[in-house]
Amino acid sequence: ESYSRTATLTITGNSITRKITVTQDQKAVDYTLNVDPTSLQFGAGEETQSITVTSNDSWTVESSQSWCKLSVSSGSSNGTVNVTVTENTTASTRSAVITFKGTNSGVTREVNVNQDHPNTGGTIGIDEYGNDVNLNNK
Repeated sequence: ESYSRTATLTITGNSITRKITVTQDQKAVDYTLNVDPTSLQFGAGEETQSITVTSNDSWTVESSQSWCKLSVSSGSSNGTVNVTVTENTTASTRSAVITFKGTNSGVTREVNVNQDHPNTGGTIGIDEYGNDVNLNNK
């Protein structure tokens, strides 16, 4: 899709008037909106991770769950969104979806968020090699 704009010039001299119409075409902008990563995994405690936005469009972002908080609600062009989850004190894992939407393009991108419940994940010690021992690694 392309757009154009038009102007009319009126030139007068020696009692002669001429009108000239000038039209300028403009190619439509190919908007992009990409996010990285497209999924986040959190332990049961409060934690923050980042999402990198690469875009030539302005955009909005929202979380589907109140426990999954975002550092901003909108941006323009490239940026970073920090995602902070509150401590999960429930008896089960929980999930949220973070949705980015391009203002001009209408393009949407989603980031899936998962958070462990207190009885999964988490470091419980250090093995003889100095590595963290995690319930998920057993």
